[in-house]
Amino acid sequence: MKSKNKIKADLTLFIKIQQNKYLQSKGKTEFDNDQERELVTDNILYAFKKEIVPEHLRLNNLNTEAKEKWFNSISIEYSNLDFEQDDIFDEIELSDELLKKLSDHYDEIFYFLPEGGWRLLLFAGPAFEVYGFPIERFKEIFSGTEPTNFEVDFFSWAYDFVISLIPLVTERSKKKMKMLIEEAAAVGLEFLTEDQVMEVIPQIIEQISEKYKDDLRKK
Repeated sequence: MKSKNKIKADLTLFIKIQQNKYLQSKGKTEFDNDQERELVTDNILYAFKKEIVPEHLRLNNLNTEAKEKWFNSISIEYSNLDFEQDDIFDEIELSDELLKKLSDHYDEIFYFLPEGGWRLLLFAGPAFEVYGFPIERFKEIFSGTEPTNFEVDFFSWAYDFVISLIPLVTERSKKKMKMLIEEAAAVGLEFLTEDQVMEVIPQIIEQISEKYKDDLRKK
């Protein structure tokens, strides 16, 4: 799926940059052993979750050069690494297993959404913005802060709103599109005004279309 490919590409770039920074700081060109590489990579993965993923909106709007500059600016603390401990890690590869670990982390945070549902919240930015939901609070929750009861309801609504807009991405019948927009607007009105709903619907649809454009061309 396109979204997984993009996440994997960004994660791969981040790990590569941070591994090189670590090796340079130690004055060497390769890890001494698999255990060192695995422990360093685990710390880098944690930093990606905490520092990069909450800034998904910024990430989506950067080209590769800008991403490299940003990723290089992130500092990771390795002082707590213990290379003498028992080897408790399996071989770490940039694979679906690594991506699943990242996804499972956010499934736990957004436990009230269907599995993988947190990804759809990334398209709801325009709705969050017009509603006035603080971006800093959004970052806090993505970093693991427990959401309030209101926020559980709000994010559940945002998920339903985005779900209702997905069929519009590929629909070509004007009659069907009108019906789908009316249905989506009814969902949006739970938290937004009519003007706000009409403002954000095309923005969200555009984001979804851009994210999955390659997949949609194949259909």
